[in-house]
Amino acid sequence: MIIPLKANIPQSFKAYLQVLNPVLKLKDKEIEVLSNFLSIWYKNKDKETIDKLLFSTPVRKMVRKSIGMSEASFNNHITMLRKKEMIIGKKLNPNILNGITDTGIEITYNIQRI
Repeated sequence: MIIPLKANIPQSFKAYLQVLNPVLKLKDKEIEVLSNFLSIWYKNKDKETIDKLLFSTPVRKMVRKSIGMSEASFNNHITMLRKKEMIIGKKLNPNILNGITDTGIEITYNIQRI
């Protein structure tokens, strides 16, 4: 079954994570933080310095302010995203990025019987 959805970039990444959330088990604020980082990654993915840029202090501060979150709470959510392996080191988990293309986001569930 293919269900086409239309959304702007930030909305599409939030929807992407919400669709995957039964597997990822993220909290609402973790989805909000991660979707913001995904949006920034997507807009800058062709830059060679994206890995240094993405989790730099200015970008982290910008994301935190756009969400309206305290620094302590934001840092706790980043820590939880690392524990859940959505952020590995200073990079987004490549498995999260695999379904994202220039034309949209594709999610495929393959449920096998046991």
